[in-house]
Parts: sequence; structure tokens; C-alpha cells
Amino acid sequence: MYFTKDLSNSELRPAKSFSPSIKQSVNYLDNIVVSVTPPAYTQQAQFEQKGLDVFVLEGSEVEWEIALEQGAAIDTSLNEKFELTLSGDKILPFVRNENKYSALYLAEVATVYSITQITKKESFNSNIATLTVQQDTAPKIEFIEPLLTITEISKNAAPSINTVVEISDDYGVSDVKIVASIAKGSGEAVKFRDQTFLFDNVSIIDNVAIHTKSWNLSELDMEPGDELYFSVHAIDNKTPEAQKTTSPIKIIRWLEDDDAVVSAQGIVIDFMPEYFKR
Repeated sequence: MYFTKDLSNSELRPAKSFSPSIKQSVNYLDNIVVSVTPPAYTQQAQFEQKGLDVFVLEGSEVEWEIALEQGAAIDTSLNEKFELTLSGDKILPFVRNENKYSALYLAEVATVYSITQITKKESFNSNIATLTVQQDTAPKIEFIEPLLTITEISKNAAPSINTVVEISDDYGVSDVKIVASIAKGSGEAVKFRDQTFLFDNVSIIDNVAIHTKSWNLSELDMEPGDELYFSVHAIDNKTPEAQKTTSPIKIIRWLEDDDAVVSAQGIVIDFMPEYFKR
């Protein structure tokens, strides 16, 4: 009797081959979102964008966020991390926060940068991007009245004059004042009395503040032969350090004689009260 072996069983089937799985890195750089928070004093709203080229106001906080896929996790076995490299080779690391990585930067000056995703096996790099920073400008002061550097009033004329100035700033001013000094006497006997004044009225026209003040020299205890020196000072809202602008000095001269009113502009002043040299 002959016996045959059943060849249909798995014994003769080819053995299954096993190869170790190769872990691949995922490029997360396409998930970058840039969030910009302008300085609080500007009262500007926060905004987000996908593009890496950013235009911000000086002092803004810029945050780059890289979101992982829902439920995904960076594979620590691949030694995976993210870095932001600024011009000058300054490196800003990303920090893990739940399901995203983020990096913060306080924008003070313009720079260029790129973002790199580094793994044990390979790296991914973003294009070089620009971070443009707009500087906050100091207040601008423009005289409407008087236009001349020196205004002379005759002895018997009404001792009054108006001051009108336009003051503008990117994000508003916190303080405006007139710094004045009254000169009495002449030669070595001259004496100065320093005072600070506020404007009488302020009106807003086309987002520009118009400040006005009416001077009555008699009410300032002045008399013919005296002179009034003054300048306008404006301070903006910038933080942490405000910016100050001081206007050119104006001079109101009350003449001692009865000559006609004479006005001059662009005269070089050789003697100036110390109050205005600070």
C-alpha cells in the first residue's frame, strides 16, 4: 500500500517575508500660521496670516504656530524639532504646547528669517521670508499762527496775539503744553520768569488736532520792552518709552517806542533763556 503526502497544507507555501517599517517624517511647515499682536497703546486688533512675509508695527509681538495633524504626535525617536533662524544667525526655538509648536518674537527692527524642521533623518526648510517693521514716528507740530520766528507789537497796539498749531501722531498724543519764558528788563538787568501753559481749545479736523491759544501780554504782567519766548511740546502714547517733539521757539516782542509794527523771520538768536536749552 502506498501513502501519498498531502501537499495542499501550508508546509509547502512560501514563507512570509518581514521587513522593518521605516518611519517617515511629516513636513509640517505648510501648517505655519503667523499671529501678530500690535502694542496695546495703538488699540489695533490682532491679526493672523498664512504667508511668512510679515509687515508689523514696532513693538508688535509676532507668534509663529505650527499645528500638528489631529491626534498626531512628533516622533521623539526621530529627534524632531523646529527652529526659526533670524538674520545674524539668531536662533529662536519653538516650544511644544498641546498639539502645536510656537515661537514668539518682539519685533523692534526689520529682519529676514527662515523656519527649519529638523529630524534625525532629514530636514525641511521654508523659503527665506521678510519681517518688515514700521517705526512709530514722533508727534508732528506745525505752526499756523504765528508763522514768523519773531513777532513785534508796537507800544500802543493791542498787546494780544493768537497761537494756532496742528499736532498729529500715528496713535495719538498723551500730553501737549506750552513752555514759556518772559524776559523783563534789558542788558545785564534782564530777568526771566518761566511758566507752563495749556492751550485754550482743541478741535479735531480730518484727524488732525488744532490747538489754539490767545495771548494777552498785559495779563502775563508784561509791559512795553518785555519779550515772550515760547515753544510747544507734544508727547505721544508710545510705550514703554514715549516720544517727545519740541517746536521751534517763537518770540513775541512788545516794543518800547511808537514805531510801526515790524516782523522778522529767520533771524539768528544769539541770546536765549536757559529754560529753552534743556
